Amino acid sequence: MSKLKDHERADIIRRYAAGESLRGISRDFGSQYLVRKVLVNAGIAIRPAPEGKRLGSWRRREVAAILEKHHDDIIETYLGGSSLMKTGDRFGLNHATVERFLRDQGVPIRTFEQAHSLRVRSRVQKADQGA
Repeated sequence: MSKLKDHERADIIRRYAAGESLRGISRDFGSQYLVRKVLVNAGIAIRPAPEGKRLGSWRRREVAAILEKHHDDIIETYLGGSSLMKTGDRFGLNHATVERFLRDQGVPIRTFEQAHSLRVRSRVQKADQGA
């Protein structure tokens, strides 16, 4: 917390006391953890997010819908050589979500060495095609 000056801490506390959300204040300070820590250290109780602003439940439903709709495409994309990260980006999912989904479907996850080898082969093929 030493990164913040006293007037910045006071600003965080004043804005939160005035009703601004933790998330809104965090946008200005770059870290929700930092803002929360300032408030907790000042003895201020953290308000729960309003029901409509909680991201967890709607995001889980959205992810479930994506996984259901693109079930085969996600598996084919990964097995076709895309990384977990690129597969996730293509479908709007986090790489960890893709990995968990693939494991649940019984798809073997490439080791680091296998992924590296696949990338090298891909680069060589692209170079051969360009020559």
